[in-house]
Amino acid sequence: MTSEQQSLVGREFRHFKGNLYRLEGFAKDSETLEEMAVYRALYGDGDLWVRPAKMFFGTIERDGNKFFAPRTYTGVAVDEAFILTFFRVWFDRHLPRAARGALKYRSVA
Repeated sequence: MTSEQQSLVGREFRHFKGNLYRLEGFAKDSETLEEMAVYRALYGDGDLWVRPAKMFFGTIERDGNKFFAPRTYTGVAVDEAFILTFFRVWFDRHLPRAARGALKYRSVA
């Protein structure tokens, strides 16, 4: 398990439909070796579920709208690209043109 994956274990995710889940860990499919997310429902009987990690952390499209499947976890946005885009747009709209050149965009990862 990578350190990035390890940092996500134990975090709570809210699905775009509203239910809460806790990521319990990662596993590999014995046939395909595909990376799987193991997660627990934080409602009902607290069932344990597994699905491909790409699906768990991916985007889905419903009725022409794209959603990041687990929208948030414990108050922190997951998608760094979204955060960087948001701040770039905000700076472009709210900072004087002269101040924009002094800013350097960089990844926080």
